[in-house]
Amino acid sequence: MAQQDPDKKGGRFRQLWTTLLRRRRTPVVAEDVAREPDTASALIQHYQLGERDFSRANLRAASLRGADLFGADLSEADLREADLREAELSGVTLHQARLAGAKLGGTYLNGTNLLEADLAGADLRQASLEKAKLAKANLCGACLEKASLNRARLRGADLREADLREADLSEADLRGADLGQANLFKADLREANLAKANLGEASLVRAYLSGADLREADLRGADLSGAYLTEANLAGAQVSEEQLAQAASVYGVTLPTGGRPQPEIQAAVATSEAQEKGAAQAGGLRNPNVELRAARERASLSQRALAEAVGVSQSSVSRWEHWGVVPRSATVRARVAGVLGCWPYSGGPDS
Repeated sequence: MAQQDPDKKGGRFRQLWTTLLRRRRTPVVAEDVAREPDTASALIQHYQLGERDFSRANLRAASLRGADLFGADLSEADLREADLREAELSGVTLHQARLAGAKLGGTYLNGTNLLEADLAGADLRQASLEKAKLAKANLCGACLEKASLNRARLRGADLREADLREADLSEADLRGADLGQANLFKADLREANLAKANLGEASLVRAYLSGADLREADLRGADLSGAYLTEANLAGAQVSEEQLAQAASVYGVTLPTGGRPQPEIQAAVATSEAQEKGAAQAGGLRNPNVELRAARERASLSQRALAEAVGVSQSSVSRWEHWGVVPRSATVRARVAGVLGCWPYSGGPDS
């Protein structure tokens, strides 16, 4: 088979790169993608050569699955319907980027700048978004099932009708966010800030809201069946006694009036941490992961050291060990196994 002339090959990529740069300064034309199917390849090659500024690039429907674009600037880029599954996008700037309908399942987005980004209908299931900047982002109808959003900044974000089943939103900033009709089944919202958030008609069935700040939140029509509201602050919130009576625990909760639950309400719900532990045995919260802790100690690593090596917070490692929480992202699980030299979870890597 004849070898391709290197000069011609290099010329081809230079031509594609010129096209990519030109698109950043001209209106997006959907047909351009079909005419230049190798634009993603050109981007990756120039990234490897040290280029980092890809702002306003036209990458609509591009295939960047598994790509490592750490630290790249994709501000205002057109990535609608692009395939970014399992890509390394931590530290990337995606400010005002268009990602509607994009495939981001399992993608690593810790600390990524997604301010005002359009992620409507995007697939982010099991993505890692810890400490991601998502203020005023459009996540309407997005799938975030089992995504990790610990300490994510979602102030004023649009999450209407989003699928957040079993998502980790602990300590997240959701002030003023719109979660109307969102599915938060078994979501972890412990210590989350939901002040003035809209949760109207949202499903919070069996959600963990212990210590959450729900001051002046709108919970009208929300389903709180089996939810854990231990020590949550509901001062000024729009929620009825009937809704609170459906919760699994209102122990220590601050009511909308500023007071504590009446005896009749506490009698209708679980009011102690012992019952919350009972739910863990029944399949809610999990037992401690002793294998993970033992593997970490064998490696002579502190929780903080493991967290820094993997790229997550120390509180995440603490939850993995003490509550048996399994990282949502396959990439994070693989990194933990790589650092510890073993697989510290039940089941195999593909389970």
